[in-house]
Amino acid sequence: MPPKGKGAKSASDQKPKRKASKKSLNLPKVVTKGAVRRLARRGGVKRFASVIYPEMQAVMATFVKKLVTDAMTYAENGKRTTVTAHDVLYALRHRNMHLYGYN
Repeated sequence: MPPKGKGAKSASDQKPKRKASKKSLNLPKVVTKGAVRRLARRGGVKRFASVIYPEMQAVMATFVKKLVTDAMTYAENGKRTTVTAHDVLYALRHRNMHLYGYN
């Protein structure tokens, strides 16, 4: 039995360990039709079918949700409630996507 001295604490007096909270993400429509069109133009696409919009929106929503989840994991691991730009950069690097020119 451990000594019950002046500085000893019992198991009931100790603080419980912090649990990593997985918050649900309720993101609005991530990419609008205009944004899809601008991204396609930047990629060199001249024309595309109208069925591309919902498909691109679904793909972009999945990408953003996974990226935000990873960034939140980095922030929670650092015992912070605020996600910083470095958390997003680390999440991108975790997915082998590097954002250059941002330190």
